[in-house]
Amino acid sequence: MAKKNKAQEDREGQNKIRKAERKLAAALADVDKARARVARRESKLSGLLQKYGSADTSSIEPETDETADGNNNSDDAAG
Repeated sequence: MAKKNKAQEDREGQNKIRKAERKLAAALADVDKARARVARRESKLSGLLQKYGSADTSSIEPETDETADGNNNSDDAAG
């Protein structure tokens, strides 16, 4: 097989760089789209907070391992 000359190697290197740049540009476009979606969600949530106020979660008890599986019997520990 013939040895590649310098010009061919340079072209192949440039092609690899162009391909990587296209992939990077596509990834950055995806990031921009995701940021726009997040901004829209934040805007909607902000509007809902202004309209309804924040939720009162003081009466909600945190979920524990015992309540997570629906097995909240204190008699289980006694036997």
